Amino acid sequence: MNTAPVVGVVTLTDPRQTAHARAREEYLSKEHSGFVACLRSHGITVVDPASSMKLGSGSCVGVRSSKEVRECAQAMQAADVEAIIICLWHWTEPALALEISKLVDRPVLLYTEDDPDWAGATALTAVGASLWEAAPNYYSCVHQRIRSDREGVLQWIRGAAASARLRQANLLLWGGSYGLRMEHLRDDYATLKRRFVRDIIEEDQYVLVRYAERILEDQPERIKATMSWLQAGGAKIEPDGQMFTIDILRHQIALYLAARDRVSELEKSIGIDGVSVRCQPELSNMYGFTPCLIPSFLAYGEDSEGSRVPYPVVCEGDVKWCARAMSKALSHPS
Repeated sequence: MNTAPVVGVVTLTDPRQTAHARAREEYLSKEHSGFVACLRSHGITVVDPASSMKLGSGSCVGVRSSKEVRECAQAMQAADVEAIIICLWHWTEPALALEISKLVDRPVLLYTEDDPDWAGATALTAVGASLWEAAPNYYSCVHQRIRSDREGVLQWIRGAAASARLRQANLLLWGGSYGLRMEHLRDDYATLKRRFVRDIIEEDQYVLVRYAERILEDQPERIKATMSWLQAGGAKIEPDGQMFTIDILRHQIALYLAARDRVSELEKSIGIDGVSVRCQPELSNMYGFTPCLIPSFLAYGEDSEGSRVPYPVVCEGDVKWCARAMSKALSHPS
């Protein structure tokens, strides 16, 4: 999988043949090529559809017609871009940008440079107003505008790409949400699935308990190996005979290994991108063991059994924080 953000970049131009048309196109060409090169130098995968199209007449480099917009949109859709940047180095017809936003339903950034010789700032305002007024989709309403700040563009791209990948993510909740009557853990799953994640999958904590009991009974060597691995890494195991005993540690390790096994199974069928486990009150009060080793180790790429896929993990069905953790992980895939 390509971990670099994939962004479509389109420069729009003034369809009118004005007296300074040649100078305008030369300026657009210079700014566009420099902008694309800047993004690529920072590891961004840029889809530049107009670079392979014959635009307008003569030396035109900017997109100027609805036909050209549709061709650019088709190319960006085929490349499955995660976001689009519409460059407005000079005045253009706002309807062209509106059509791009309508055809390519992705996060939208309007960008220009503050050059007093060209009407980029004016185009930025007019195009932005048209996106708000017509509002063909959600992203047109929440589009962003940036002037003369390429570092800001890179930050926006990372966020937009993370958001796009988050919308393809599956979140697994063991025990569901809303632990210990904490209202801030309640959430609207339908809204989350509509805007932020692909799916939210719930399993009862009994799945973990059942898997853990099998490990305790049939695979005790895995638990012993994990304890040895912890000690080899410098962990001190000092039971107090009350809150912490060797039996408690064995059950916690078994619950962690159970989570590891179950996530690996689901990864093969539906894919899992983030995990939450609710320990209160069922696991702690009724089963007698908290699953604290799950968030302690599942979020890392190596454990006693070798390398594996790390997963963002939170407790008690805190969906908001799990989505936030997944977003952070997806924006920095390395």
